[in-house]
Amino acid sequence: MAAIVAAFIVTLLDRYILSLQNEQANVQRQKAQLDLGDVIIHAAYERDRLLTESAAQLRQGGRFERLALAVIARPSQEEMELTTDHARHPLKIYTSPPTEEQQAPPLNQPLFEHVRQVGQKLSTIESPHPGKYPPRFPHQLYLPFAKQGQVRMILGAESYQPIDDQQEDFLTIAGTQLLTALENISLTEQTISLTAQAERNRIAREIHDGVAQLIYILKISTETCVAYTQRLIEASEEDAEMLRPLEDRLKKLILLSKQALWETRSYMFSLKPLNQEHLTLHQMLESQLREFQTISELSTNLHMEGIEINIDGDGERARHLERVHATIFRIVQESLTNAYKHAEATHIDVTLRRQEQSITVEICDNGKGLPEPDPRLGASDQRLYSGHGLQGMKDRLAELEGTLDLLPNGQHGLTIRAWLPLNKGAQG
Repeated sequence: MAAIVAAFIVTLLDRYILSLQNEQANVQRQKAQLDLGDVIIHAAYERDRLLTESAAQLRQGGRFERLALAVIARPSQEEMELTTDHARHPLKIYTSPPTEEQQAPPLNQPLFEHVRQVGQKLSTIESPHPGKYPPRFPHQLYLPFAKQGQVRMILGAESYQPIDDQQEDFLTIAGTQLLTALENISLTEQTISLTAQAERNRIAREIHDGVAQLIYILKISTETCVAYTQRLIEASEEDAEMLRPLEDRLKKLILLSKQALWETRSYMFSLKPLNQEHLTLHQMLESQLREFQTISELSTNLHMEGIEINIDGDGERARHLERVHATIFRIVQESLTNAYKHAEATHIDVTLRRQEQSITVEICDNGKGLPEPDPRLGASDQRLYSGHGLQGMKDRLAELEGTLDLLPNGQHGLTIRAWLPLNKGAQG
């Protein structure tokens, strides 16, 4: 009888302890949800801080050994138009530190990719591997969170103990809150970007309708004055000697007005989205040179070698190629400005060489060539005709692992050669 009573008491104690543990776990999860809400409020506009602190709160609240948040970059509207293959957008993983002081095992990233592809929950139990250090946490749970049919975030929990339904529910609720917070951050960023672009477009229109028109009128009026002065010179030899200095001044004023008009147009190019009409690089450069030739009245030629590269279905490479095209356009734009305004060139050749793994553009002018090196300046600060250093061009190219070379163009003139890889990490 005593044994039965003792067993009954032990059972009651076990149930009480289990109930107490469950209650403590519930309290801890509720506190973690409150703390998560506080993190969401205070890190509402800081994505990295939000995800880093949230991972720590979820690990602690769910009593996991480790918790990882994998976020799929949301494609921009431009990227969505380039490709429908959004599975290629990279995963960025935020990990909480493990509970123990020992070295943490590496994350099982292939499982994150698997969940991303199938869009369904994955629960695994990994058998221990003798001699493997550090050992993996055996119980793993991966929960995907989707928006508009696309997986946007994955929560990965790892534990020594089995992950129960309450822990899974806790992660589901918290993950839904986090996904909403991330969507709000994305919408805020899009609103800021659209507002900034709208303001840039407004400024570009103001420049076009205001300053650019005034400079154009000044150019036309000055050309009219030159023509009138020339008629006076032809009509009166007596006045010719007095009027020729005026004619020279007016011609210089015409040149300055053309240069000012081209620079103004360059500022407008910088303010507006570069390729709103989704032109090819060939078409972009043709349009650029056509406008430059119209304004400057200098002769230009565009030479194309190679064929357009097929990037269908490769979203990451398409985005990289868009950046390459934009960089080439800016390099050509700056080179044209330097050659026209400072090199006293009368002809410019632009050559574009497209190969399978790289693109090279060369801008050759017949101007006065490179200035003598300034001993007071370092190599990266040497000036190219104007007061602007070469560092601007080099910085643009360095972002894409490209190179810039300045070469003499025969006895006179300069060749600017920019090389860009089509695959990151390629070498020329």
